[in-house]
Amino acid sequence: MHIMLIDESKSFRQLASIVLKTEFSNVKMDATEDTEHAIRLLRLASYKLIVIDVTLLDASGSDILDHLNHRYPEIPVLVTSVQGIDHTVLRAFDRGAIGHVNKELVHDELPTRIQSILNSAPNPEPNSLSSTLLKEQTSKFSIPNDRHLVMKINNYVAQLLKIFNICSAREQMRVLLALEEALVNAICHGNLEVSSELRGIDDEAYTQLLNERCNSPQFNDRRVEIRITVTNALAKIRIRDQGPGFDVSSLPDPLEEKNLGRSHGRGVLLMRSFMDEVHYNQTGNEVTMIKYKTDLANTSTDSAIWTHVQCPEILQLRANHKQ
Repeated sequence: MHIMLIDESKSFRQLASIVLKTEFSNVKMDATEDTEHAIRLLRLASYKLIVIDVTLLDASGSDILDHLNHRYPEIPVLVTSVQGIDHTVLRAFDRGAIGHVNKELVHDELPTRIQSILNSAPNPEPNSLSSTLLKEQTSKFSIPNDRHLVMKINNYVAQLLKIFNICSAREQMRVLLALEEALVNAICHGNLEVSSELRGIDDEAYTQLLNERCNSPQFNDRRVEIRITVTNALAKIRIRDQGPGFDVSSLPDPLEEKNLGRSHGRGVLLMRSFMDEVHYNQTGNEVTMIKYKTDLANTSTDSAIWTHVQCPEILQLRANHKQ
């Protein structure tokens, strides 16, 4: 696994290198402080991932991220910052970055984000018969509170996104990362009722409580219900847990300065950044996420797409979201 890190801080480059070599036995990392040097390196090697300090990106859009988007659109890009997700990070998301790492939490977040990206990497070409003749696929799953199943669901959705040619390889990773966030939320925060606020305070206690509740009769019979519909127009994923739900409007704004270093509410922000539409039911225990086909979203008058976009179910979701 070949990774490039672009960061002006020598100490951070050294720290990130140690973290990655500790967590991944097969990692090779090229580190540079100079974006021009990074562009030269791109001509000499094949990279699985680029990690770049968000301060090195130009607000005008004429920078290395623009270069990557045009010349190497298949390479996923992570951005780092000294705090949490802010407006500069969101602008990077809008321009194609697929994740963020808080430098103060690099020991935990960098390997976790990289593993999520590896898990969501595009699969081999699907069966040619399916890709040419299949018009719609709807699947339903009912899964226990087993976080290891998240990857299997992701792999299944990845195949459908490929079959229906919904989006590019990098956009596919963003969809799968949003799906991972939604599934983890449903299992950990929904069914097991463990608050993400604890994770930011005591990671060990957070993990211990999750494991205890997985074995508790009060929680371990709860399921996560998943309905996945993919057509030639869109991918729609509905996830429902059996927890008490929550008030979505009560989530703290992760962009407020006091919340920048916290994980609470960040998953929902990522889901909304990576999907075209995200809607919760009134109880807060069901989320519906929609990704429209990249080359047709918001621009086509194709009747199939218009039927899906204007169908009563989606119109009702939007109406509930505005209330």
